[in-house]
Amino acid sequence: MTAETIATFTRKIVASNRSELICVLYEIYFSYEQEAIEALTGEGKEAGDTYTKALRQCGQVVRHLKDALDFSYKISYSLYALYDFVERQLAKAMYEQKVERIQSAGKIMRDLEESFVQVAKQDASRPMTCLLYTSDAADEEDSVDLGGRRNITKKKKKSIG
Repeated sequence: MTAETIATFTRKIVASNRSELICVLYEIYFSYEQEAIEALTGEGKEAGDTYTKALRQCGQVVRHLKDALDFSYKISYSLYALYDFVERQLAKAMYEQKVERIQSAGKIMRDLEESFVQVAKQDASRPMTCLLYTSDAADEEDSVDLGGRRNITKKKKKSIG
């Protein structure tokens, strides 16, 4: 993922409400999915490394979506099962290196994204004010941080006398 793409996703994340944030996660998934498909058709060790890394990033997005489910709603159980299936497809795509596995997972994710886009259109809530993008992810320059925080403390200066 390019630095420009990461910056675009970061701007979207910062400006998103809860529903829109889910839609952004799907966009991130599709960006990594496309990277994986392009790398699969490439040659050499670098293409293989890119393929593996992109699929792992897809899996990370799916895990984040699973972790965000609220099981006080019945639909969360169905979503969990779908996300679990997508994760298994990605795992199989990793070792089989078949684009069909990626596309199978992608079809489910596209159908889900379409539903979440409709929900987001009805959500008039304000953007969330939480830290989702850290300087740790900025240091990596090849992935979007999907959460996490780190504590930053100032060093105390010793005074003399």
